[in-house]
Order: sequence, then C-alpha cells, then structure tokens
Amino acid sequence: MPRVTATNRLETPRGYHYTRHPDKIRANKKLKQRVHRWCDQHADIDAIIYVYLFDTLKNDETLSAVEEKALFEGLTENLPAVPFSAADYFKYRQ
Repeated sequence: MPRVTATNRLETPRGYHYTRHPDKIRANKKLKQRVHRWCDQHADIDAIIYVYLFDTLKNDETLSAVEEKALFEGLTENLPAVPFSAADYFKYRQ
C-alpha cells in the first residue's frame, strides 16, 4: 500500500515514488463532467460522431488527431462556443 507523504509524494513499499497532482485530477474530473453534460445536451451530434467512428473502425481504419478535430469542428461550427476542445471530447466521451 503506498504511503502518502506531506508533499503529495507517494512511496511504495519497494521504494518507488511518484507525485500526485490533486489540482490536475480535479480539473480533469470537471472537464470530463462538462463533456458528458454536453454530449447529453447534443445527443444528435454525438450520435453522428459515434456512427462515423463506428463505420471507420469497421473498415479497419482509424482517425488521426487532425481528422478527429476536423470532424468535431465541422459538426459544431454552427453551435455557440463549445467549452472544450476536440481532443478533450475524444478523450472523455462516453
């Protein structure tokens, strides 16, 4: 069981250590909630992206980060400001 020190540094029984970043963990959790909330509010756009990704994977292909960004920005261009980036969407989507 890791032992937590006062500096957010976790030490394992074998002497390895790593640093936790609670601020980043909290920020990532809030961003994930924001993405999920947006997906619930815009289920039609989320479904279009899901179908496109499914068809792409079915053909044994993958999308690059640039293609994911273009797909996301193309579908959300007529919406008011989206509170996260395309990379965040593809990282945290359900």
